[in-house]
Amino acid sequence: MLISYKTIGQRIKERRKVLGLSQIDLSVDANISTSYLCNVELGNKCVSLEILIRIANALSTTTDILLSDCLTCHIKVSSNEINKILEDCSLFESRVIIDTIKELKQSLRTNMFTRDTYNR
Repeated sequence: MLISYKTIGQRIKERRKVLGLSQIDLSVDANISTSYLCNVELGNKCVSLEILIRIANALSTTTDILLSDCLTCHIKVSSNEINKILEDCSLFESRVIIDTIKELKQSLRTNMFTRDTYNR
């Protein structure tokens, strides 16, 4: 299994933006340089476990969320992510989101040949 540092960096950046933090804010909270954080977010640096934990703590998240695409137990992580998204939704909103996920899954499986064409 390959670790995608670019994907990890994207997840860090997404979470940082959701929290309304600048790179400077996060780098101070995680006790790393801003230039290092920038390179991590771009996937140019292989982040160490110690730094990843400091970043996760500064982002009030877990390392499994940041690593979810690299984990073999991604179903559990994804379920936790979906549950977190749904926790403040009304019954109607939850139903629409779940129906959308089902349709998206069906579309992905139906159009698999297209995905293979784009991955070349």
